[in-house]
Amino acid sequence: MGMGIKEPSDGHHAPGTITLDQAAAGSHSEGSNLKRGSGKNSNIVLVPQPSDDPNDPLNWSSLKKSVVFSIILMGTAFICVIPAPMLNAGIVQVSVDLQRSFSDIAKLNGYLLLAVGAASPPASAFARKYGKRPVFVVSSVLGLVGCLVAEFANNYNTLVAGRLLQGIGGSAYESLCTSVVNDIYFVHQRGLYVAIVIFFLSSLSNGVSVLAGVITTKLGWPYNFHILLPFVVVQTVLVFLFVPETVYNRSPLLNIDRTASIFEQDISEEKDLQAGHVEVADTKAGVPSPSHSEWADGSQAPKPKSFRQELALYNGVFTRKSLLSMMLASLAIVLNVIATYNVLVSGLVMAWFVAMSVLAGVMFAAPPWTFDSASIGYVSIGPLVGGAIAMIILVFVSDPIIRYMTKRNQGVYEPEFRLVLAGIGGVFTVAGLVGFGHSIEAQVSIIGISTIWGITLFGMSIVASVTMTYALDAQPAHAVEIFIMNITFKNFFFYGLTNFIVDWYMSGGAAQLFDTIAGITAFLTLLTVPMYFYGKKYRRYWSQHNLLVKLKLDESPDTGN
Repeated sequence: MGMGIKEPSDGHHAPGTITLDQAAAGSHSEGSNLKRGSGKNSNIVLVPQPSDDPNDPLNWSSLKKSVVFSIILMGTAFICVIPAPMLNAGIVQVSVDLQRSFSDIAKLNGYLLLAVGAASPPASAFARKYGKRPVFVVSSVLGLVGCLVAEFANNYNTLVAGRLLQGIGGSAYESLCTSVVNDIYFVHQRGLYVAIVIFFLSSLSNGVSVLAGVITTKLGWPYNFHILLPFVVVQTVLVFLFVPETVYNRSPLLNIDRTASIFEQDISEEKDLQAGHVEVADTKAGVPSPSHSEWADGSQAPKPKSFRQELALYNGVFTRKSLLSMMLASLAIVLNVIATYNVLVSGLVMAWFVAMSVLAGVMFAAPPWTFDSASIGYVSIGPLVGGAIAMIILVFVSDPIIRYMTKRNQGVYEPEFRLVLAGIGGVFTVAGLVGFGHSIEAQVSIIGISTIWGITLFGMSIVASVTMTYALDAQPAHAVEIFIMNITFKNFFFYGLTNFIVDWYMSGGAAQLFDTIAGITAFLTLLTVPMYFYGKKYRRYWSQHNLLVKLKLDESPDTGN
């Protein structure tokens, strides 16, 4: 419609494009029945439109949403994020204690991430079919067991087993935490919460390295698991008691961000939907759905579930799709250009970050620094601060930019608006990677190295956050598949890196290593330019030529589960 974004040649609606600001659009008559925000957001159309069911997660109170989101974040931290880097700062000490090489100890992190990547597709498929609640509860329990095994490990193989269990447990939190944001928050609210999730998934691990380094030096590396255990226990109890099911089958008509084909349906079908037949359960498939037809004729509307009812681990089947087809769809989503763009850009960027964290334990233990585990951990303060600054900027700048561009675009929101900040993040990322490698090679002051590392993570966090949010908004019907493929690719790729990244550094040096990584990153972030200009045209094209539908892995290009 404007702002440099190319329109589809047929002039029809592209999924993801929505009239978000009715006042800026200059018309209140069109879509006058749509629900809007309150207060300063009273002119913002709610996307997706909430149903009239009080059990719809979009209708939950702000307090309930915050509690659920906070507990999921706790799981993301204690089950998923914290276990991975706990041994990075003490890689030399663990190597000596277990009498294994640096590469073998680095692979302990790789095995955990390999388990996350392998378990994410089945965890996501199970969550889509049977709900996220049982998956979160089981994942917390597995994370708890994995922590116990690693806590009492007295040899390398037992520690590997514990790390694998921790990885399987963490897979649900890494793969589903962002989709929970989609479940309970509206489009105009998601930027903040996605930024928080990205901060937890990226920057938080640097704080872990700081603490874990001190713990390893003062008490020994097993105490990292001793101290983590009670936090995992508390989170497991909280997720069972206070995180109800967030998956909800609402009418496709209410998903006004993905209605490219709905508005092209026969008008009689649309009237039938509006009359109340919008959530008809498929009894053959066993798919429960809060049918609006049950109260469209004046009968009693659903009552809010009681606390005891919300404790149920089984809430029915939410989709007719098979588990196998959904797992295959998570892999086949790379046939979508927007998905591939997101997977490559944000996936590789975050893999580089993990590689830097692992290498830090080797680089700073060697001359001229010869740091102990605690001192190596302190170097991570720089990236921790850089990631925090990135999150703050995303919180206070990203959504205002989106609102400004939407207003300038006559009230119409385009997902490509999210990509504006990707260029800035890309510059900081590439410059930081080059600077980090050469500063290590030149053996500059550790404060300078930590600062450059912080600049690098600042850029990485912005790139990962905006490209992920763009993919979720641009392909709302495939948000889950995109995020799962992103996680699977990132973790499998990093596992591959652990097999040679330390040896590459030892043989080629830091400058060569990070110059190569920076070059790859620069090329990938430049793909943002054509994605911004032609992304909308592609969104329309995909809605008409959805390859997942052609492969029988999806039921509709724009609607349904």
